[in-house]
Amino acid sequence: MDEAPLLEGAEPQGSIWMQRDILLLALCWAITLTTSTLLTTIGPLAAQSLGASDALAPFSIGIFLLGAAASSYPSGMLFRKVGRFLGFSVGCLFQVMGSVFGCIGMQCDSLFSMMVGCFFVGLGQGLGQFYRFSAVEVSPDHLKSEAVTLVLTGGVLAAFAGPTSANYSKDAFGEDYLGSFFIMGILGTMNVIVVSMVNFKDTYAFEKEDDPTRSSNASSAVSGISTGKADARRPVLEVMQQPLFVLSCAIATVAHTVMVMLMVRYFAVPAFISPRFHYYRVLVHVPVPVPVRACLRTS
Repeated sequence: MDEAPLLEGAEPQGSIWMQRDILLLALCWAITLTTSTLLTTIGPLAAQSLGASDALAPFSIGIFLLGAAASSYPSGMLFRKVGRFLGFSVGCLFQVMGSVFGCIGMQCDSLFSMMVGCFFVGLGQGLGQFYRFSAVEVSPDHLKSEAVTLVLTGGVLAAFAGPTSANYSKDAFGEDYLGSFFIMGILGTMNVIVVSMVNFKDTYAFEKEDDPTRSSNASSAVSGISTGKADARRPVLEVMQQPLFVLSCAIATVAHTVMVMLMVRYFAVPAFISPRFHYYRVLVHVPVPVPVRACLRTS
């Protein structure tokens, strides 16, 4: 018996919750962000326990963000050369290395080693930010707009898991916050396992650098819009001179600066695991419009 044809304008069947790869990528992002929230929770306090001043202690968050920025730019070249799986695995390796340096710093009372560990965790965070774009590549056409949102929702899980793991692991091995850095290594290892279960579609990995169609295909996969022509890649300086890029970069800079200021304000107090702390962490990662989020924070 022939199947009945789909009605005109009807969406293809299949729910986003039935897409295994998208759910796995959401879990990858949740684990990555759990490591980040764990670090930003205990970073300044761990630095203070090693003798850092009140002015230097928040730099543990600053060097973490520097690491995330440092790995963001070359990540595109890395993913093109080695593919999605190996690229994300490198990010997980950075998180494990950050855990090792952090444990050495806490065990040997070395503030420098602890800061190096924060930098490596930031490198892993910078690569992990591309999970959302991989979700677009592995999802069907009718679910691409929802895939990014679902992956970002993993931040809600991290908002609870990060501070909670910090609360229960900070005194796990006797030394202050040694257990917290150890947990970061476990999370990085878990992330590698979950990433290995994703069926990535590296259609343009290992392609030649002079392929004129690769840039337009990649941008079309993310935006879902086809330009109908193959444009060559533009130089970075040309992109940076575009007014839209300058405006977007300025908005992102101001938004992240305000967020980090609030993070340092909350993390600098001794009773950092408090109801208002959890409330704040949830608001940071829930994907809601900015005005709504601002009203919730004010309330």
